[in-house]
Parts: sequence; C-alpha cells; structure tokens
Amino acid sequence: MKIGRLSKNMDSTGENPVRVIKNGRIVLMKNGVSVEEIREGFERVFEIPFESEKRYMVTGYRKDDELIFYIKGDPDVVLKMCRKYMGIDGKILDF
Repeated sequence: MKIGRLSKNMDSTGENPVRVIKNGRIVLMKNGVSVEEIREGFERVFEIPFESEKRYMVTGYRKDDELIFYIKGDPDVVLKMCRKYMGIDGKILDF
C-alpha cells in the first residue's frame, strides 16, 4: 500500500477509500494513515507518468541519501522488466 500511496498524484487522508490490489482484484480499502504521513521524508525527484500505451508508471524518491524507484502497472508488462524477484522467504532469486 505504501508504494501505491507514494505513487499517487493526489492528496487525501486515510479516511478516504484507496484502491488496493488484493488477491489479483482492485478493492477499496480504508486506513487510518494519511498520504502525508506515508510521504514524510520522501522527496519525489523523478516520474514517468502512466500512459495506457505503456501500461506502467515509475516514480523516484530521495530519502536521506538514497534514491528509491517504484514501478507499478500491468503485471505482464512490469514482470518482463524484472531480472530478479524476492521469494516468500525473503531471498533474492533470478527469473
């Protein structure tokens, strides 16, 4: 949920419903955490906006001295960009 809230181009509070993917479906969820609380300490420094032709978006953030990039979109598109994934045990594995 944190990645989704960081990547959204809107301001809202946790009182408003948020779209979340759960078990492969988009559902509405309420949470007591505001977007501002989640974004605290993250400075957005980069964005590739969503376009229906590409079917993904990328946002980049600076937190302390680290650059962090998040990608979200169609799983078929995003997974083709990946070389590694994290297994259920937390180990990093090759595709």
